[in-house]
Amino acid sequence: MADLERKEYKKFEDIKYVESVTSVVNAPYLVGDEFGFETSDLVDEMPETEEDELALKEKLTSWELYKGNFFSNDFKKTMLTLDISVPGVEADDSIDAQMEEVYFETTKILKDYENQGNSFHLAGMPSFLVVMAKSLRQDMMRLIPFVVIILLGVLFLSF
Repeated sequence: MADLERKEYKKFEDIKYVESVTSVVNAPYLVGDEFGFETSDLVDEMPETEEDELALKEKLTSWELYKGNFFSNDFKKTMLTLDISVPGVEADDSIDAQMEEVYFETTKILKDYENQGNSFHLAGMPSFLVVMAKSLRQDMMRLIPFVVIILLGVLFLSF
């Protein structure tokens, strides 16, 4: 499954403006040794036996930092983070179009997995901004005709 997930998250890396993808299979895992620290992936390969599964669960729960962040307490949910970078744009500049592109490409990839019975939740400021902008546009499309009708009604009754 780790190989499968490694292949699958590569789809997200191919999205324009996505700089890197972090998930449970490539999260850094630090182990102290006689020379200092050794860094490896949190999950090297998925377990094939029950003993391997218990060893992996022990490794996953060895750091409280990962528990509840990269995976749920019941090991049925995991997190995937996309680091987004738009070249030539400062952090304070408006990058709405780029964020929308990343958001919609991400949801397009996730739709394939939703059809397989999985569920997903998008979070973070870029997702929030895109959803709010979309909702605002929809609300304005409904509100403007309503305001025009009310205004015409008030003018009609006034004269």
